[in-house]
Amino acid sequence: MKPAKLNPYTITRGATYKETLIFSNNGEPLNLSAFTAIRMDIRDKASQEGTLLKSLSLGSGITVTGNRLSMTVPAAETKDWAPGTYHRDIVMVDAGGITDF
Repeated sequence: MKPAKLNPYTITRGATYKETLIFSNNGEPLNLSAFTAIRMDIRDKASQEGTLLKSLSLGSGITVTGNRLSMTVPAAETKDWAPGTYHRDIVMVDAGGITDF
């Protein structure tokens, strides 16, 4: 599987953040229902040492339909985020182990 190509994104302070990512493998839709767990962390640095601002998981900020992963962070949580650059890390777990995007 090729690494994901992510475009820059904007989270407006005090507004609900919603985004949908579409996954494919060699041009074919990737069925995300095969994953037993999906988690996304938003940090202020592109490493585990960065401050964790929000952690989303299936049923708690993340929903999956086919090859689409939708995420939501409520306005009540983004209202205190300082302007800056943030980084997300998506981890998906399937029957064979962990795949990191």
